[in-house]
Amino acid sequence: LAPPRDLTVPTSVDGALQLRARGDCTKLDAAQLALPDGPFTVEGWFFPTLVDDHRGLIAKTEQSEFGMFCNDGRLEFSVHLDGKYAIAQTDTAVIAAKKWQHIAGVYDGKELRGYVDGKLVVRKAAAGKRKTNVLPLYVGADTNAQGAPMAFFTGLIDEVRISSTARYEGDTFVPAARHEPDARTALLLHCDVDEIGRAHV
Repeated sequence: LAPPRDLTVPTSVDGALQLRARGDCTKLDAAQLALPDGPFTVEGWFFPTLVDDHRGLIAKTEQSEFGMFCNDGRLEFSVHLDGKYAIAQTDTAVIAAKKWQHIAGVYDGKELRGYVDGKLVVRKAAAGKRKTNVLPLYVGADTNAQGAPMAFFTGLIDEVRISSTARYEGDTFVPAARHEPDARTALLLHCDVDEIGRAHV
C-alpha cells in the first residue's frame, strides 16, 4: 500500500498533521460536521509514534456519538446506539508504531466493522439510533464532558474523512492514498495546510 506521503521527502504540497506533544490535536465545532443518523464511515491515515495507553484517533464522544481509538495497539470503534455504546475492539494489537496505516470504522446500520490497511480486523452486531451531541469533534484526541480534549494521539495524521454511508464492506478493500469529496462526504481534511495556509510537516 502506498502511504499518503513519503516521510523521507520534505514537501509543502502533500503534508500531514503533526501532533508532537500532549495537548496537540485538531478541534472542529459540532456545526462543522453535518452527519445524519444512520450508516457512516470514519477513516484516515495514521503514523503513530506511540501506541500505548488510550489514545483518540477521531472522536466525538461523551455518552453519545462515536469514536475511533488506539488502546495499547488495539483498535476500538465505538458508536452510541439506543442509549449505550456498541463497541468493536480487537483482542490483540493491530496498530503499529512508526508506520503509516489506513484505519477505518464502519457502521452500516446492522454492525460495526474496523479495518486496518483495508483488512477487516473486528466486527460486532449493532443497531439503533445514534445519540448526538454539541461537543467538538477531535482529530488526534478524545473529548471530556466539558468539550475539552484528552487521550492525545502523537504522530502524523492524514486524509481524515467522515462519510454518511458505509463505504466498505466485506473482508478487504484497497485504501485510497487521497480521498476525493462526493455527495456522501460529511467531512474531509486533506491535512495539507493549517488555518493560515502553512504546510504541515
